[in-house]
Amino acid sequence: MGKIRIKTFSPGEKIPEGVILPKQTHSTRIVEVFGSGDDLKKTDGIYTRNPHLLLGVKTADCAPIALVEDGQFGILHAGWRGLVNGIIENMLTHFKQPEIYVGPFLFDFEIQMDDCYHAIKKRFGTTFFIERDSKIFFDFLGAISEIIPSATFDHRSTFHDKKLASWRRDRSNRSNCTIIGGW
Repeated sequence: MGKIRIKTFSPGEKIPEGVILPKQTHSTRIVEVFGSGDDLKKTDGIYTRNPHLLLGVKTADCAPIALVEDGQFGILHAGWRGLVNGIIENMLTHFKQPEIYVGPFLFDFEIQMDDCYHAIKKRFGTTFFIERDSKIFFDFLGAISEIIPSATFDHRSTFHDKKLASWRRDRSNRSNCTIIGGW
């Protein structure tokens, strides 16, 4: 397999043609991609053994996570729902010892006493809750780091880097697109 590249494109940047993007729904569904005609509905992770394909995911504050090892590569979209339901672990079942790269995302965010709070607490306990200014924040970076400690992280926060899309900052439908492949 040739050299695999990973890049995050901010809104307004032109992405390469032919990128295969799943129809993301904050699920844990992982699909092996063989070409552009694959059914990628309700899919948040894709991987391939075809070095000629470009795979991507769109994110605004969720984490784009790319994996590469000899003969295959993949990418997934991990929001808090996917994280607590095991999307990273689901993807790892398709790899032996991949190199892992985590693109820009929102490192921590405020949560309410709602479904998000209870789902995170059920999965991680209170380990990744941070109290600040009488509010509760989820240490998203810490939780991802615990699951994939050997990952390399892009240290740009979508919230703080104004070039990147952030739903929590802007409340818009703009998105970043992280792509992996041999282009």
